[in-house]
Amino acid sequence: MDKLDYIMNSESFGDMDRYLARFIHDAAAGEKDTAAASAALVSAELTRGHICLNLDTMGGEPLDEQEGAPKMPDPDKWREALLKSGVAGNGSSFTPLILEENRLYLQRYWRYEGDIAESLTVGGKEKPRALSPEENELLKVLFPGSENDLQRSAAAMALTGGLAVITGGPGTGKTTALARFLYILLNTEPDVRVALGAPTGKAAARMNEAIAAAREQIEDILPTDKKNNNHKSIMEEMGSLKGRTLHRLLGYRPGGGFRHDRENPLLHDVVVIDEASMIDCSLMAKLCRALRPGARLILLGDRDQLASVEAGAILADICESAGDKKSPLTGHVVELKESWRFRHRPGIGALAEAVNRGESAPGIMKIFETHDLDSGINIISYDGSNMSGLLDERLTAAFKKVAAAPDPESALSALGDFRILSPLRRGPGGVEALNRLAEKILFNAGVIHGTGALYENRPVMVTRNSYNLGLFNGDTGIMRSDAEGKMRVYFPAVDGEGVRSVLPAMMPPHETVYAMTVHKAQGSEFTHLLFVLPGADAPVITRELLYTAITRGRDLVEVALTSPHTLEKALERRVERASGLAFKLV
Repeated sequence: MDKLDYIMNSESFGDMDRYLARFIHDAAAGEKDTAAASAALVSAELTRGHICLNLDTMGGEPLDEQEGAPKMPDPDKWREALLKSGVAGNGSSFTPLILEENRLYLQRYWRYEGDIAESLTVGGKEKPRALSPEENELLKVLFPGSENDLQRSAAAMALTGGLAVITGGPGTGKTTALARFLYILLNTEPDVRVALGAPTGKAAARMNEAIAAAREQIEDILPTDKKNNNHKSIMEEMGSLKGRTLHRLLGYRPGGGFRHDRENPLLHDVVVIDEASMIDCSLMAKLCRALRPGARLILLGDRDQLASVEAGAILADICESAGDKKSPLTGHVVELKESWRFRHRPGIGALAEAVNRGESAPGIMKIFETHDLDSGINIISYDGSNMSGLLDERLTAAFKKVAAAPDPESALSALGDFRILSPLRRGPGGVEALNRLAEKILFNAGVIHGTGALYENRPVMVTRNSYNLGLFNGDTGIMRSDAEGKMRVYFPAVDGEGVRSVLPAMMPPHETVYAMTVHKAQGSEFTHLLFVLPGADAPVITRELLYTAITRGRDLVEVALTSPHTLEKALERRVERASGLAFKLV
């Protein structure tokens, strides 16, 4: 069986992979079978988060893990065949596939990666200007003491250069540094135009909350004699800056594409993006294209978190390349290391740090043994068959508070007090099964009075963007009757103050959300979370996923574990995404 016939009949490849393989097969002038298989493989790699296909890794390997699967040529012969096919080139003229060294791309993603690299390189090569005496003085006042050295450096970098990347774990002060930077910026450049953005509506809302809290800190920290005549107006201006989703910032058009691009760039002088680890290659490229010449770009995020759902690991690539002294990004990345968030819950901090450094499963279990509930962590052994016993007490206590909340705003706040996380959507311990079980438990306990699409206090999460309604994938709301007894779905207001509501019939696709996947939880924080780690291993359960799950909890993180084997495998498995971005940035 030739490679194309195999691909057409293999469950390892999706419809898009097969379509592209057939198209490339028909378009190739020679080496049709190898060209078709290459196209299917690079397409399949995209769905796994890889921007490109590495010929050195895949050379000589079978197309999939099935017995009898045809093998690809070794890297040198493979490269030669692709260049002979006429459908792969080096980018000097249009070809559907691009071969760069031994990395194979779809044309579109090669351009995305190149646009990102070009934009970041321009920002990185811009020589930082010297700080003004006023900026220096404000930096010293707003970042006092040696414990704030890294935050001070991050803010200074953002003030003086064309590109600044601030990375660090939860509670390390990324948003605090940003808010104080904004105060200094508005003080010294009163006419500056600033945009705040984030990949999701949820992340944008949290950005607004964090900046509001940081504004109050500035009022307390800044001595009266340092509050000049513009202080009040600067604080008002900071309050008026609101984070928006990147899609809204770029002006998404329902028919496709964005209003802002190279021909119609954003007017802002400074563009700040939070939760940058969640930005995929496509969206990052479109952001870079929309920056006007000379605009400053500031990225904040945790490089150790899960990468974007779509292809790319942009923040990780940026941070990796900045470690090379030859890179133009050297000196443009500051990593904040000291976490203030977990000082009152040291167990969460210790657990997150241990997972991040790849501690063994026995080492992780020892952390649970040496920290009690008061330190913020707890491990629960369960055999997988008694899931109701695991959820019953925790779930019922949490949702009695939601049901008792006097108004939608209070109910939404209570909804954030507890959440169940799982790595998986399907199967035992997956989100779908957990949500069905949660409804059953709460219904039997009399906390809810329905299990269908419409019932009082049903928590829901949007699964597809609705630009007309201003609702985005990952936004969480709650169903409640209004004063007239009509059911509505309430969400936090766009500006973070109060609530807004939508009729259930107008809702975009959504699902019940007592439990959610760790991917969907990125950018969120819960007072108490229960992380259910299924007994069966799965490739998606990685060290980065464990770290992301643990750091979503603020006061208590409980890990439900059926087998130490699953934990051990997860700690050994890293997210590795094929990309050429780090190479292009050196």
